[in-house]
Parts: sequence; C-alpha cells; structure tokens
Amino acid sequence: MLDPMRFKVLFEIQLHDQTEVDVFTGESSHDILLKKRNVSINNEDLWEYAVYKLQYFYRWGAFDYKHYDRKRIQELCDIFGVASPTRSRDNRVLGTQLRDSILTNIQNNSFRVRKYEVMKLIGFWCDRYVKYNDLAAYTNLTRFKLMTHSGRAIYSIEEAI
Repeated sequence: MLDPMRFKVLFEIQLHDQTEVDVFTGESSHDILLKKRNVSINNEDLWEYAVYKLQYFYRWGAFDYKHYDRKRIQELCDIFGVASPTRSRDNRVLGTQLRDSILTNIQNNSFRVRKYEVMKLIGFWCDRYVKYNDLAAYTNLTRFKLMTHSGRAIYSIEEAI
C-alpha cells in the first residue's frame, strides 16, 4: 500500500555551531535553522499516488446510481467497454463495474491520461450524465473516448458547455 506521508515536504532542524554566552546573566543562546530537505520523487511514485487519490475520489463521490436510469448507465458501460455487464437489477452493481473498469484502465495506463484533473473529470462527467441527463457531459465522455483511440497522451480536453 502506498504511504501518503512519503510525499510530504520534510524539514530538518539544525543548530548553529556558535554559542553565545551572556556574561552577566549566564544565559546561552543558539541559532536554530529550519532547512527544507530536497526530496526527489520518480514518475512511478507520482503515478501511484495519483491513482491512489483517484480511487479515494471515485469511491466516495461518484457512481452511486441506485435510483437513476439504467439505460444511461448501460450506455456508459458500452462506451468504456465494460466486458459483460451483469444481468442484475441493481444499478449499484453496474455503477461499481463501470467505476472499476475506468480505474483499471487508468491504472494500466491504457487511457494515456497525464493530468490528474482530467482523470477526475471522467467521474464527474459520468455522474452528470447519469444523474442529470447532461448531454454536454455525454459529449465530453465520447470526445474523451475518441481521444484515447488516437494513441497520444492526453494532457487536457476542451469541454463542451
């Protein structure tokens, strides 16, 4: 499991070598320096951290479709290639399969998305389309899916309003 504490900026405290002693009071004073440590993070760790944050975002906000139209959920499953949607009557099961499919594609880097904000927008657009029948969100999802077929990395996407 990924340790998020690894990515915090670390500081170190250093005492200055020179000590000053006040002859009249007998007190000594030290200079204390707070220095920032140089921490380098490789791309694999950053990617792992982005996927970790995205899983947290997707699990707590998106894809809870219990009371929404099943047809729209199945359309999204078709767009994102959910292998075999279950025959279950529960929309939560379909929403969970859709979420897991999107997260798997992001983890395997098959979408080739390079920006965390774009990764978050995928879940936002899915929610907007299923819950509010927002056709702009559906347009954004289909545009995103077409961009994934080009084979190039995706850094941004122009949203339809």
